[in-house]
Amino acid sequence: MVTLKKLTLENFGVYARVQVSFDENVTYLMGPNGSGKTLRGLVGFQFVMQGLASKKSEANMHPVIGERFLFIGPDGKSARGSVILHDSKLDCDIIVKRRMTKDGTEVSFEGPLGVKLDQKWLNDLFDIFMISPKYFESLSSKDQALALGIDLSEYDKKIKALKDEYTLIGRQITEIGTPVEVEKVEEVRVDDVLEERKEAETFNIAQIARQIAIDNKRTELIAKRKEMNDVQEEIAKQKAKLAELEKEEFDLILQGTALPKAGQLKDLSGYDEKIRKASETNASALAYKTYIETIARLNKHKADLAENSNKQKTAIANRLQTIKDFNLPYSNLEIDEEGQLLMDGRPIKSPYFSSGELIQIIPCLMSSRKPELRYVYLQDFNLLDEQKQEETVEFLTAKGLQLCIEYVGEKEIVDANVIVLKDYQPDQNLAHKVAMEV
Repeated sequence: MVTLKKLTLENFGVYARVQVSFDENVTYLMGPNGSGKTLRGLVGFQFVMQGLASKKSEANMHPVIGERFLFIGPDGKSARGSVILHDSKLDCDIIVKRRMTKDGTEVSFEGPLGVKLDQKWLNDLFDIFMISPKYFESLSSKDQALALGIDLSEYDKKIKALKDEYTLIGRQITEIGTPVEVEKVEEVRVDDVLEERKEAETFNIAQIARQIAIDNKRTELIAKRKEMNDVQEEIAKQKAKLAELEKEEFDLILQGTALPKAGQLKDLSGYDEKIRKASETNASALAYKTYIETIARLNKHKADLAENSNKQKTAIANRLQTIKDFNLPYSNLEIDEEGQLLMDGRPIKSPYFSSGELIQIIPCLMSSRKPELRYVYLQDFNLLDEQKQEETVEFLTAKGLQLCIEYVGEKEIVDANVIVLKDYQPDQNLAHKVAMEV
């Protein structure tokens, strides 16, 4: 655990030199408004730890924002600051010194040998949003979660993508609806029927050709017999020719006998009906095939839907486990789908919680994020009544937090480290820059 022991500022703002010693438990910075409580208890500490710049950078995410020359006092060309930190684990003090000119800042350290001390070490130790509840409250709920180091954006993107996919699959199932069951019918190959008809037609053509050949021979035979009758009338004259014709007749008879007999023609009238029935059967078969494909597609979508649902459950469970792994101090904290940090479903800020609740809740959250540095700077402490003030101090110190309390007024506080500040009139530009940070 690291605590703040002492803060020294030289030629910083309106201070030629100022030094504040902090109690390891509670320190009160008491004084009227404008007496420099925030400048000493928070801004000065932030300056030494983080420096001062016109904007943040990757190397230094939360410096004091402002023009450097406005913070350099009249006693020289540089402003200086130092803090003494006590590391209870190492049981030693570590001194951090920072010097700032209008061109930049430089930091140096005094500490035990073998311990690496640099700006990265300071950045890991100090986070303005973890030091000041008021700063933390000013963040959006999403930035509060990020300030605590809880970034669930990858989980949320994955869950959103799964939900979008789930919705799309649901629409596809709705579009399919409930398929009407279709009787199973085996498909008939119309080509086979057509081929069978073609073979029958070819056969018939062959038989007709045979019959035509026989008919032709018969016609020739009739013609020859007529010619023979004519020849017989002139038999005397045509004996020689008759003999020749008889021989031709005999040859024709032999040729006619050698020809194959024509078969009986097949009936083609039934094939058209077969083709019609085959078409009807195939339409039914196609309907059944479509039905089976629809059922398969529907089952695939349902399986995808179930798988998506399981993936969502796994992603949500991993997301919840990630939140649990942060060991947040309150069980009623949650990170919603937008990445916002909520307690009982409400943003951790006014008016959702009272000032007294916020002053207790936020430091406990911060201490869970930065257990090394236990320093907390409390503003607006006067908004609490006396009983709530006592309860808050007791509650937070019991959590092991080192408190620096900004207190407006001159009321005596018994048994406490009280630093009474006098009123002063800071430079108007400097006051504006400091106020802009609070």
